[in-house]
Amino acid sequence: MDASLSGPRGLYAPLPTATSIRVIELHPLQSDNAPVNCTLHLTNLERETLDFQALSYTWGDPLYRYWFDREKHTTWVRDVPIDKLCINQDDVQERNTQVGLMAQIYSKASLVISWLGPADKDSDQAIPLMQRLNKLQCFDDMQGHQQCSNYSDFMERILSEDDTTEIDSIPKEQYEKLTRFLARQYFFRCWVLQEIMLARRICMLCGTEIVDFSDLQRIALLVAWIKKHHLHYPIGQALDLPIKPNRNFDHEKAILELFQDRWRLLYKTEAQEQKLPFTFEQLLTLARMSGCANPKDKIFALLGIVSRGAFGISVDYNKTTEQVYSEAIRRLVQETKNLNCLSWVTDRSLRRFPNSPTWVGEFDDKAEQSELAFASVGYNATSGSILDVMDTGPDSNSVLRVQGVEVGRIVELAEPWEWHGERLKFDPQWVTLTLNLPKVYRPTGKPRGEALVTTLVANHVDHLPLDHQPDMDHFKYVVRRLTCAAVVRYLHYLFYYSDRTKSGVAYKDKALPFFRDLDMLSEGDNTGFITSSAEVRQAEQQSCTCKANLSFLDISSASLPRPPPDSECPYIADFNRPKPRSHPYRTSISDRIARLGAAASDADIKRDWRDHNFGRAANRHGQFRRLARTNNGYLGLVSTSCEVGDAVWLLQGANVPYVLRGIGKLAGNEATGSAWEVVGDAYVHGVMQGEVWEDVKDQLVDIELV
Repeated sequence: MDASLSGPRGLYAPLPTATSIRVIELHPLQSDNAPVNCTLHLTNLERETLDFQALSYTWGDPLYRYWFDREKHTTWVRDVPIDKLCINQDDVQERNTQVGLMAQIYSKASLVISWLGPADKDSDQAIPLMQRLNKLQCFDDMQGHQQCSNYSDFMERILSEDDTTEIDSIPKEQYEKLTRFLARQYFFRCWVLQEIMLARRICMLCGTEIVDFSDLQRIALLVAWIKKHHLHYPIGQALDLPIKPNRNFDHEKAILELFQDRWRLLYKTEAQEQKLPFTFEQLLTLARMSGCANPKDKIFALLGIVSRGAFGISVDYNKTTEQVYSEAIRRLVQETKNLNCLSWVTDRSLRRFPNSPTWVGEFDDKAEQSELAFASVGYNATSGSILDVMDTGPDSNSVLRVQGVEVGRIVELAEPWEWHGERLKFDPQWVTLTLNLPKVYRPTGKPRGEALVTTLVANHVDHLPLDHQPDMDHFKYVVRRLTCAAVVRYLHYLFYYSDRTKSGVAYKDKALPFFRDLDMLSEGDNTGFITSSAEVRQAEQQSCTCKANLSFLDISSASLPRPPPDSECPYIADFNRPKPRSHPYRTSISDRIARLGAAASDADIKRDWRDHNFGRAANRHGQFRRLARTNNGYLGLVSTSCEVGDAVWLLQGANVPYVLRGIGKLAGNEATGSAWEVVGDAYVHGVMQGEVWEDVKDQLVDIELV
């Protein structure tokens, strides 16, 4: 790039009209080592003869040389508006105006070049693989099914035996390359939403290779089908590499969403022309999966997809991020008439903008805490109630007024998430806390042991409630064996890794009461979910190679010397492995050995891919949460930030309960309700399907969330 574009004074003359823009004329390279030269021009979007190409990119990846290398046999000198260079970034008013024009820029461009980034060892194999897979017979009939909503069922209907043979013949290593290609940062960039949706023509470029967007959509469709129906096969596992998804949103689904939304905009019916193509909720959901350098663009990047002012929000970079997000959440609540967005509120340790009102959740695409209000099992704690949106007034931007009823106070909490470290262990307080409940869990009339197991996974395993799992007897066996592995892992931690010398408490004095409590919980429990100390001992003998017999305790005997840890022991290996990039259960050696034994057959391992669903669910819902007991006998899974004394509320228009922390009344607002901070969403066993709401819905009070 010409050095003059680094920004000397006077480079950016004021734009003369509201539709004026700057474009960059790129000049051909004189040699491979020559700098890129370009000229900044002024033009107007209202010009009838305007002809330019637009660039959709991830900032930082070198594009121009790749494009020039591809086009060097032609005369390619085109005008390109590049926002980072064509907009005076130091002039906030200009930025506000120009960002508001982005939709026009991308919709009027003769071509939008989508720059996926330079070629690498993954794309070198992934792109030829995509070309090969696009020749499958199943895609011959795709033209009439571009808007098929149930991708998986569509593939089930049209996938031929020859197609299946071809898919299975490809080495899984190539599918791994494809997985990493689909996870490129470009597909999760916030501005890409409007750039792709509004483009008349798209040319996707990776290195010097062109990728057709329709071909990419077909591949994403195929990947989604394989992952749903063949996840436990080598191909499925290759496509499900532990690449961290955004908000638990699979990478291929992001591409499918982009394609569907673009199709919806390009081929609107006459009736659809009269209404907004997207709700604010739909666009905000997409934006939360995406990343951007300026957090305000999570909102501003959405506004160009609909007509100006459609959502009552305008681009204004003078506002703080907290103001922009508060405005967006308030708009979302007004549109949806529900409070499910409160599930975006994460544990305090994860909040990027701690000065925001506590009812404003995270817009970050890398937040790790699950959002209970959006779980596929369909919680319905307030029986589908609709929120009566209250006007907060111009002076109350930090306040959200709602109605609800308190249903309990937290009186006991288990260990916080950080206690578990790199691998999920069995927390002894899970047992002691459950033993403080009656043997029959009053809210459900079932044993308290079942309440514990159900709560630990938020009654959500592989998109199904606990009592809807296939082959229930085998499922209960898996739960017990996983429990045994977690207990033995805890014993290894207690004996080899915890600092017992500082506490002055002997190993046996901690382990023995735990085993007594475990047996007390299992006695009389006929659910088949709760393990006993005898099963733990058996699991240790079968899976631990330390030969320390950590689960063999005798109160009458003195503490016997135990051997040092064996580095080959699966439990020791688990503690010494690098931090897992995905679910700890997926990479846990000791869990698998506890379930299958050290010499598992191929059939056992294939079945195990399904068997670890309970472990994954416990880990996913347990992240940044802890077990809690309320004063009126409820068991719940709450945010790590919760404290004894916090209140559990059912709020009108909310799918799930929320934990709130009272702070009294707001100064000068004596006529309003009490003020509360949002600590986080909660799973409360026996409340999630409206069991309590029907009895309390006439007792709602006004409160203020701050």
